[in-house]
Amino acid sequence: MCTPQPLSQPPLPAQRRSGVRPEALAPPPSRPAVAAARGGETYADEAHGGARGGGGPGALEQAVGELGADPAGSSEALQRTQSQRDARERRRAATLAHLRGRPRASAAGQLAALLPRALLKQRRQWTWMGAPQPLLDLLLVLGAGLIVGAIHSGGYDVRAAPQQALMAMTTLGVLVTIVALRPLSSTHARALLARECAGGARPGPQLAALCMAALPAVALLPAAFLAGYYYTALPEAPVGDWYAAALGVSWWASGLALLVGALAPARASLVAGVFVALMFGAFFNGTHPTLAAARGGGGGGGGGGGAPTALTAALACSYNRWAMEALALSEFRQWGAARARAALSAARGLGLCRLDVLLPDNGDGRLSAAEAAAAARLQAEWSPAFCDGARAAALGALAAGGAALRLLAWGALRVTHGLPYWSQS
Repeated sequence: MCTPQPLSQPPLPAQRRSGVRPEALAPPPSRPAVAAARGGETYADEAHGGARGGGGPGALEQAVGELGADPAGSSEALQRTQSQRDARERRRAATLAHLRGRPRASAAGQLAALLPRALLKQRRQWTWMGAPQPLLDLLLVLGAGLIVGAIHSGGYDVRAAPQQALMAMTTLGVLVTIVALRPLSSTHARALLARECAGGARPGPQLAALCMAALPAVALLPAAFLAGYYYTALPEAPVGDWYAAALGVSWWASGLALLVGALAPARASLVAGVFVALMFGAFFNGTHPTLAAARGGGGGGGGGGGAPTALTAALACSYNRWAMEALALSEFRQWGAARARAALSAARGLGLCRLDVLLPDNGDGRLSAAEAAAAARLQAEWSPAFCDGARAAALGALAAGGAALRLLAWGALRVTHGLPYWSQS
């Protein structure tokens, strides 16, 4: 009985001319073939069903059995794999120890190194290989301004001016929050920040670089919104007053986005940011309930001014409470003497410019001596610029709120950047 031989392909003409043997060009034998050769079998025996073994198990099964039955070879392979793994862990630990042990650059030095990279990332977003994301954001905000302005284009009156300002600034605040969430809501950006902080970088300069690189968007987004809103709704206040309030809202909303991005998981950051922006824009806004009611003066009349309450503190944290006061006072200032009484009554009912405190109302329906004296004193002091101080204070509160939110985001990021939930998707 003849023994089958391993199959081989005839050498190619190029191999014959070069003098290279076909065996030299063949791929190295596989592990089962080597094991089979050690046991006296050949690959051809396995292919023919173990002809030499009389129909028994093939060489592959015997090689696997021999390999499993060789404890010395298995233990050597396991030891070699474990030693390689240990060597990798030692190199990684040595690298981290070297990075932690070397003197770190100051916060200013790290900011100087990180800021050009953040600006480069912002510039790369304006690539024209596809649709630039910042341009799309500006167009969407412009479209939102056109839609809200078309709704408000029917004209302004005394009661509608604060409500229309609230609707416009709530829309802008939500859109700015969504745009400003991107730098810290991406899982890739979070993983990169966590890895750099593990290597010795501080989270403060990282956040400061993101804030400084996002300043152009903070200024451009309210301009794009007003380009659609102001020239459609045609309010009576100057466009500079509207842009000052819109810029304060954009500054506040971008700070809120940084705080939410520093605290919330990546998948929940967008929903959390929109929720908080809507809560402070549509509910805690100083109209329902009014500022006068929050001070304890009742829903329609003034007379409050007692100790601060929880509602007063919540309204003080709202961006729309300050934006509404600044814009409503700007609108009321433009109205002539014919509507001055109506504007004064509306401002007092809402508690703007603290008129509910300056014009107390005991609620009995009769004019008391104290109420008459307060009305005479206010009439003597009244001028179109009487509430300019309150308007400036409202704009300052928006600026201070945005700065406070960024400080809170810095403190939160120092705690959360090393936690697994924050850097994972």
